Amino acid sequence: MEKKNHFTPGILPPAENSGLSWWFAFLQNKLLLLQEFSSVRIPYLVEFAELGLPFGNRHYLGQLDGHSCYAVDLLEGTVAPEGMAFEGLRKVYERLDEDLFWILELGRAGHDIFWEIDQDGSGPSVSGNVEGFFYGS
Repeated sequence: MEKKNHFTPGILPPAENSGLSWWFAFLQNKLLLLQEFSSVRIPYLVEFAELGLPFGNRHYLGQLDGHSCYAVDLLEGTVAPEGMAFEGLRKVYERLDEDLFWILELGRAGHDIFWEIDQDGSGPSVSGNVEGFFYGS
């Protein structure tokens, strides 16, 4: 029987993030992916800044097998680094690990529904019934 990964949704990131994390980076509705021969991979880094790409907001999604998962909004005009590309979600469905794909979907839904970016640029604030969205209550 194939081992399934364990994802725990979250709102507040860990106080200290010293290990590798999954980074779901979006430029509008396209995802930044590392291109491999027959598959694609989500960036897996300690900090997203390692890629040297400009980004705005960072949203914590939860933990996958003890590794933090974040969604970041890339700034308009960002160019994918060599070996990476921006792709729409439909195009990557069968080439991306299934557990990561569903976290990706959860992250986009949560971003669209619950995160409001303050007009003054001070960052995200949570609104709505977040626990109900994640836990079904």
